[in-house]
Amino acid sequence: MAVVMEDPQPRREERSRLVQAAKLRLPGRGEAWTCMIRDISSNGARMRLPLGFEPEGKVLITAATIGTDRSARVVWRNATSIGVAFE
Repeated sequence: MAVVMEDPQPRREERSRLVQAAKLRLPGRGEAWTCMIRDISSNGARMRLPLGFEPEGKVLITAATIGTDRSARVVWRNATSIGVAFE
């Protein structure tokens, strides 16, 4: 059962609004899910996910804005989005 959390911490820096398609994968798995980056900073991003996809822990993100396979960890989630911190 996934834990639903709201963004619990203030950000260290402001995020820039963005609407860009991205691919999100779990480390060690080949399947990629299409998602949307909704805002981004050098430290992390807010991503909108398809319903039923609830990643936890580490993820790999690929998008034109951030390059290829950037490692991140899920730090918060709500019903439709996650917040990730880049590693």
